[in-house]
Amino acid sequence: MSIDAEFLAFVRVLSDGGDDEQAVQLLSAALADARPARTEPEAVAVAEAVGLLLRLGTTPETYPLAPERLRLLAELTGGVPTPAVREACALAELEGIEWIHGTDPDAIVLVDVLRAAEAYADRYSDPAEPLVIRRARAEALLTAGLLARHLGRPANDVAGAFEHLALSLTGEDDPRLRTVRLQALYEASKTRLRLDDGRAESLQLLRRVIEEATDLPDARSLLHRSALLLLDAEEGDAAEAQSVRSLADDVLALPLTEETRRGFALHRAFLDEVLLRVPEELREAEAEARHLALINRFAAHPDDELRDGLLWALLLRYGRQGEQSSRTATALRVLGHADAAFAGDHSTVTVAARLRLAARVAEATAALGDPVRAVALSEDLARRFPGAERDPELRVPFALAELERALRLDDVGRREEARALLASMPGRFANAEGLPDASGVVAQALYWHGRQLREAGQPTESRAVIEELLERFAAADDAGQRAQAANSLFSLWQSPDVSPEEQEAARARFGVLFGQDDDPHIRGLDARRLLLQATVEAERGRKDTAVALFTSLIARHGESSEADLQDTVRLARENLGILSVPAMVQSDSASGARYRDLRARLDEADRAVKGGQVAHAEAVLRSITDDAGPRPTDQATVLLVLAALDALGGLLEDAGRWEELSLVAGRAAPPRPDLDTRAARINARAHLRLARAQAQLGDPASALNVYDALDRFAEGSHDGDIVSARETALYNRAVLLDDLGDVHGALTAYDRLLWVQHAAVPSPERRLRAVKALRNKSLLLDRLALFADSATAHRQVLDIAGAAPEPAVLQRARSSAFALATCFARLGDHRSAADTYAWIRTAHHFGFSPEELREAGGLLKLAQKAAKRQR
Repeated sequence: MSIDAEFLAFVRVLSDGGDDEQAVQLLSAALADARPARTEPEAVAVAEAVGLLLRLGTTPETYPLAPERLRLLAELTGGVPTPAVREACALAELEGIEWIHGTDPDAIVLVDVLRAAEAYADRYSDPAEPLVIRRARAEALLTAGLLARHLGRPANDVAGAFEHLALSLTGEDDPRLRTVRLQALYEASKTRLRLDDGRAESLQLLRRVIEEATDLPDARSLLHRSALLLLDAEEGDAAEAQSVRSLADDVLALPLTEETRRGFALHRAFLDEVLLRVPEELREAEAEARHLALINRFAAHPDDELRDGLLWALLLRYGRQGEQSSRTATALRVLGHADAAFAGDHSTVTVAARLRLAARVAEATAALGDPVRAVALSEDLARRFPGAERDPELRVPFALAELERALRLDDVGRREEARALLASMPGRFANAEGLPDASGVVAQALYWHGRQLREAGQPTESRAVIEELLERFAAADDAGQRAQAANSLFSLWQSPDVSPEEQEAARARFGVLFGQDDDPHIRGLDARRLLLQATVEAERGRKDTAVALFTSLIARHGESSEADLQDTVRLARENLGILSVPAMVQSDSASGARYRDLRARLDEADRAVKGGQVAHAEAVLRSITDDAGPRPTDQATVLLVLAALDALGGLLEDAGRWEELSLVAGRAAPPRPDLDTRAARINARAHLRLARAQAQLGDPASALNVYDALDRFAEGSHDGDIVSARETALYNRAVLLDDLGDVHGALTAYDRLLWVQHAAVPSPERRLRAVKALRNKSLLLDRLALFADSATAHRQVLDIAGAAPEPAVLQRARSSAFALATCFARLGDHRSAADTYAWIRTAHHFGFSPEELREAGGLLKLAQKAAKRQR
């Protein structure tokens, strides 16, 4: 095959498509068959072919072939010694050096390439060489300097070589040579920065690079790297630090290198790096200000691709669906500002990003406590993006937005509308030719529809929807779709609205459909199913069946590395140990007989409690703790005694017999690391009871010490009972400090509780405890006149209530809404106070009473008058 422009174009197409291997094979075969060039075009084509082969086919393993390829280059082009051929050969030879970038060969190869680069530079050292060759020589010298530094040559020598290269290029007008000069100065600066006495000179070089690169678009990425290195290196006084920050501002204010998506991407990447260097406590506010400025600068830019790049950048930072970072006040302000700024944008290029952005604004609005407005924003999407259901780019994100709207409709009490919307989605987003598959969203819609119907008291309709979901998606290839089908059965057996028989049928069906599924989420549900079913069987007295289920769970999931599964497996092992009675217990020994007697008495006490014979139960429990001896040695008996102490402690606590409780809880509280989680749970409950008893007996110092001990004991545990005891202890400790008048200690204690609960799975109990803690905290902050911090606490209460409108939470949130407005007024921000009262009058989902709404109306007028006086 002949080597010509058409052949080279074909090879480049292969390479651009990722098929470098075939490109190398074609080039090697063509050069092996090539005859010496007779014309200049033939020789130039051969040189380009050799250059391509060196670029695409040189690796640390194939580098030994490079000299032979360069010898072949000289042989095939030697008969045509024209300037154009000489330049083409020089560029091809450079490829035998530049391939080294981005690889990690051994030192021998590095040394060989370094020598080749130095020899190349010597060969073309005449300053009268054509521009193409001067550029190639400069690139080779730059590579030589980088290799010398990598090989550990003295830093002063390396920096001097870079500076010499830069000096040799002074006065060049060519943009590429100017860029290489600045690259050399930058590398010299980086090298000198590592020297003990080189810092001042290094920073001076960096500033020179920045100054010269400002008006050189080709060097923009180098300008960015230099500014960032200066930001990292500057450790002077405050004035110097401010100077460096101003320099970063100046760089960000420069015109783009290209008024395109690529130019904007370079600018945004630099902004992201600058933000990483802002102190963490200031970063969120700085990022918000910078991104608002970015929107203002580019939202009306004429290039569609650039605007699209801006929108996706905002979505990646503030609008990832389902992530907490997209549900903050900052995210809502930035995304809302962008949504408004792009309101007049009708480009088909930006439409997909604009729809997603508008949907994220609605989601953030709901997450921050205003689901009514979120519903209105979601309903507006159909008007703003007509035809989205049938648009290939918009179909799936619009389906997700519709699902989100249905869930928010349910939150605000418009439940029939929510169910109607969910019912419509399987038909509206059914698979259609030429449109992307929205089955994942349909599966979610079916799950939520079935669940909402059940919660609305329509079990027959709910079962029909669940059947449709299982029929369509239980065997789907997509794990996410199967997970929705599995979730529907899990939700069914967890629901208090269905009978035990239906719950058990749901577990059985789950085993048939999903018992062998390898999806991690479904495996977790399966483990919980087996644990629950085994527990049920044990309670029915079917110990053999329970043992078989526990054994099956351990066999299937015992090697999992996932934390949730490990906890479930641990519980299964412990329960299996309980059911597998120790041989000692079955023996005729004195120990076995004593255990069986104590076990029978514990069962008797349990029956007495259930029958309302509390005094008899207490007497039996005391007999167990007394007759077991001071320190039983076998674990089975120790656990039985701990269980008796635990039950007795519960009876004494219910009766308010604090002195006796203090003694009993004190016996059960010492941890026993040789025992399992059952003992640890009893220890945790005993700590909690002991602290309560000591507080009631007038010894708060001892109570605080016990609460602290429980905090340390439970730290790191994932067991639900132990975690719950710890959180209760942290709350009680904070309240006790509050009651003792230790304001700062109580504030710290409330913050610790909130921090610990933040890492736990949300639940109604945790949300209510958090709301109580925040409201108590706000009262303390008011006493310290820290009204801004108090307002933050009230906003957090409203955020919790907005996301989970539970009656006990809403009751307190309504008070916090008024308290928030009062905080604003005390801060002199009457405009915000008025806005809060106006919001109260529209927040129907919070259940404000008519009296509260009238009060808000009157206070709104007063706040508006105060705001006018402020102007």
